[in-house]
Amino acid sequence: MDKETARIEAFSDGVFAIAITLLVLELKIPHESDVGEAALSTLLLRQWPAYVSFVISFAFIGIMWINHHRLFNHIKRADIVLGALDDVRHAEVGQPVQERGAGAPGNHRRGQSQPRPGAQRHAIGR
Repeated sequence: MDKETARIEAFSDGVFAIAITLLVLELKIPHESDVGEAALSTLLLRQWPAYVSFVISFAFIGIMWINHHRLFNHIKRADIVLGALDDVRHAEVGQPVQERGAGAPGNHRRGQSQPRPGAQRHAIGR
């Protein structure tokens, strides 16, 4: 990368990579005491909403990364305004991770009420 935007692009790639890693960390493995009662495959199938949510969120972040990459193919110089706007984009990248962790079906513990999906989004006025 000989372009002046190389540092911004490298930082952005890191943000996207961390966001995708956090998605994986939200996938829950069935507790070993539950595996004795039912087959592992059955327990994993019961968590299908969490896996669907993971795939959708992964695709969403992947599309954002591809668009970011294509956009920076056309940008030759970086300044403070571009850096600030790119930081806003980074906040958007974290949104699917936050929503998936808080409100995705199947991502709550036994005995606890399940948070409403998107509650954080509504709390901040989006």
